[in-house]
Amino acid sequence: MNPFRNATLLLCTFLSCISGTCLAQAKELASLLDKVKSAGSDAKPEDLYKIAEIGTRDAMQGLVEFYDKAGSVYLKREVVFALAKFDGIQDAQQPALEKITNVATTATQPELRQAAVDALANSPSLGKHFLATIVQSEADDTVRKAALSAHVRNLSDEDLPFYKELWKPFEAKGRSKKGAKRGKDDPPDRPELEDIRVVAFEAVAEKVEEKDLIDILEKDTSQKMRNVALKALHRKGSKRVAELATKMFERVDVPGMTRSEAAKILAELQGAKLANAFLKLAKKKAVTPEDLRRTMANLLGDMKDKSVDQKLAKLVGRGAPHEKVFALWATMHLDDPKLVEKIRKGLADKDADVRRETALVLAERGDKDSLGELYKMLDKPKDPADVRFVIEAISKLEGRASAWLKRLETFVTDPDRDVRNAALEQLSKADARGLLEYLKQGLIHKDWSTRYVAIDALRDSRNKEAVPLLIDALGRESGRLGIAVADALWSLTAQTFEQDAKAWRAWWDKEGKNFEVPSAAELEKAASERELRRLKETTVVAKFFGVEITSQRVIFILDVSGSMVEPVLGRYEGKREATRLEVAKRELLAAIESLAGNALFNIFVFSSGVERWAKEDIGGMTKKTREQAKVWIDRLGAGGGTNLYDAVKEAFDDPDVDTIYLLSDGEPTAGVVTDPSRIRDDVKRWNEHRKIVIHTVAVGGSLQILEHLALDSGGKYVTFR
Repeated sequence: MNPFRNATLLLCTFLSCISGTCLAQAKELASLLDKVKSAGSDAKPEDLYKIAEIGTRDAMQGLVEFYDKAGSVYLKREVVFALAKFDGIQDAQQPALEKITNVATTATQPELRQAAVDALANSPSLGKHFLATIVQSEADDTVRKAALSAHVRNLSDEDLPFYKELWKPFEAKGRSKKGAKRGKDDPPDRPELEDIRVVAFEAVAEKVEEKDLIDILEKDTSQKMRNVALKALHRKGSKRVAELATKMFERVDVPGMTRSEAAKILAELQGAKLANAFLKLAKKKAVTPEDLRRTMANLLGDMKDKSVDQKLAKLVGRGAPHEKVFALWATMHLDDPKLVEKIRKGLADKDADVRRETALVLAERGDKDSLGELYKMLDKPKDPADVRFVIEAISKLEGRASAWLKRLETFVTDPDRDVRNAALEQLSKADARGLLEYLKQGLIHKDWSTRYVAIDALRDSRNKEAVPLLIDALGRESGRLGIAVADALWSLTAQTFEQDAKAWRAWWDKEGKNFEVPSAAELEKAASERELRRLKETTVVAKFFGVEITSQRVIFILDVSGSMVEPVLGRYEGKREATRLEVAKRELLAAIESLAGNALFNIFVFSSGVERWAKEDIGGMTKKTREQAKVWIDRLGAGGGTNLYDAVKEAFDDPDVDTIYLLSDGEPTAGVVTDPSRIRDDVKRWNEHRKIVIHTVAVGGSLQILEHLALDSGGKYVTFR
């Protein structure tokens, strides 16, 4: 702050006090503090900001004291924003922003942590300093990442040393990350969280010397860091980028994501010269992850080279299943009728993956000439599971054709869950005649996923006739589906009765006759009011690593591989640091203890194989006790590999589960599938009509496969070190 301005403020304060202004100000402050304390949970935010406008240390202290007594997240959040007003006020800014920092690092509610970061980000005097303090703290990694992202927005050259400390490779040679000598009794140092390193590195990559970028590319264990380094070298026009990209592309021990980035750069530099290398590698399934094969297929198509296109056309229908699928992707840009005729033959292939990709590619091409074969597949599928993707393909080609919609109606009662749900979804997209009646039947189906599809479709219909159907459903549903019904009702009405079925019925009986579905603008306004109401409530819910458990049909999947014995930063078991497994068990026990009394759950653990607490599906577990589960959890130990795929597959075999909480600390190393991109594709396919939400927890760092599983299913992804 300007010293002259400080002196001026002090002089003004002195003169004001002489005139009696200070006395009046003190009286106003005392009155406002009494008012908000008396109001308690009903205190008004404008009064909190009036206190902040007084701008004295006493005013700041009063807000700090009120924060600790405020009963709702809403009021606490408003106090945080009010405290940020003291930034730049010499006598009060330090303790005010320290309090905000404390909220960011210790508050249990994510809304408060984010509010604190936002408040610091908008504090030009000391906010940046305290954001850096959060990044360097042992706070929750989610808030550390948010703080660093906010810090990056005001990046200056003087921050470069700080950022380098965050992203530089970890070296534990008797020194801490900051370079200080470590005593013999000091705990071992740990590498920085990958996401923190990546954000810091991306922010300054253009300013990093070429030798440091090359060092990261060649030595770093993080694929994300290598990607950033490679792209930065390319943007800088490095003379070595082609050589380095080739090395990354050819290394079979490097993940597909990094090799894909290298392939993109090489294609940009060398064009069609790379075609033969791409084609040769695409055949080698064992050393070519699926995401790399798809990238190479797209790059080959983008070359628009006549000789390359001729080679690609010859590949259609030839080779192993993965080669046939590769050819389908790579020839999407070719419109030759003879080629499309060859592609159609894939509908009769003996491999299910080839049949599925062929059908979806033909639909994407808009090839209506394939409808005859697709309808034959519908009548006589090679495998019952084929019907699911055939429905999707025909729907894309036929659109709202009445004959097709009539045919779709025959599948809404199909015994196969995925076929039934696919038909309902397609009828909903087409807004078919009689849709409400089908959805009404879907709402009472015994399979929860079919009911969920019906709820979703009624919400999206924007039809007032859906409201009474959903109100009736609310009386039958609980857990995740109860919340889904309440959200659908809110989306259609902008009313905030949540899961109170009696209140909904009373409102509809009174207002239903003249009711009109609100516009997008009206709904947006109502959303703000709904969020404020939620923040004002003081409810306690079950959580697993901070992620709320709203479902009553849950499976917890826990990694118990050998690496789970590693210690966790800042977590303790007595005087020693707790292991990853101990922390996971502690969180799991707390989550089970907090589950609703009627909740159904099971626990799977995986290492080289998969074990489960209850042998039956969760729907048959009503006689099991939580005490039995706790004893089983207490006895868990760690050892072996990481069989993520089989654990998730077994959880999907349970017909009743609607929510999965998945925790792991390493890339897949065991099981039927270990390729992360293939795991992602398979789980996405299994879940297309299941609607299972997958929340994931990455232990010890960031795991992209877990991030993707959460993203694809609408779940949350969290990390802890």
